[in-house]
Amino acid sequence: MRKWIIGVSLVLMCLIPVSSAFALDTLTPYVFLDGKKMVFKDQKPIIVQGRSLVPLRVIFEALGAKIKWDDLTKTVTATKDQTIITYKIGELIGKRNNELINIPVSGQLIQGTTLIPLRFVSEALGCIVSWDENSRTISISSKTKTLVDVTNILDGNIVEIKGGENTDKLVLIGFDQLDGGQAAAATDWLAGQLTNAKIWIEPDVQQRNKQGYLLAYVYKEDGTMLNSQIFAKGFAKVSMEAVNQRWNELLSYVQNGAKNAKVGLWSTPTQS
Repeated sequence: MRKWIIGVSLVLMCLIPVSSAFALDTLTPYVFLDGKKMVFKDQKPIIVQGRSLVPLRVIFEALGAKIKWDDLTKTVTATKDQTIITYKIGELIGKRNNELINIPVSGQLIQGTTLIPLRFVSEALGCIVSWDENSRTISISSKTKTLVDVTNILDGNIVEIKGGENTDKLVLIGFDQLDGGQAAAATDWLAGQLTNAKIWIEPDVQQRNKQGYLLAYVYKEDGTMLNSQIFAKGFAKVSMEAVNQRWNELLSYVQNGAKNAKVGLWSTPTQS
């Protein structure tokens, strides 16, 4: 009887698709490209060994690249302007023109759809990619950004910056003000993130407030969007009436993740 059970178990294991053996996380992440939530009809993104894999064609075409697929060699080629990107399914290396790009986990071919690690998108097309665990949201930004130095932390959402010889004050946008009970924690957190750091800044429609401060989405050099992390930690509520709304849908998803996790200002039942 024991041998029969073991034999049946081995047969069942053989029947499981190879991809499912790696897709340990079955919850589908949400993907936002330049503020717009993406829709994946045929194959949704998956998590493999803690890495997000996304449909290559949908992402690259949305970013303006043209895609060709070689079924014989299982190689995909993406072309955008003067950049040619190639990747062969199963490899841990891709190529951008003559430059090799290391990939943390190999891409997969699932039901005719090529899925690649999300970070490959960043490396290949120069986008910035960010992830929030509570809301399971991925943001991809292809907008023009400027790299500046942070010289001082003034508040939980205001910093002094320097670009070349120019200095300025910058406000992280997405909300009107920090929650009163979270302001000190937000300031300490931001100081821990940005003291003596460099950041990428991305403007929206309104580029300065009434005080003349710059308004921007702020990214660390590793791609983390600090605006969304303010909501992920429950330091503030999203302002839906603001002029700058490019990332509001994403910020709302992240805020809901903080609500569900009951962190920051959402840790008390009186908040809504």
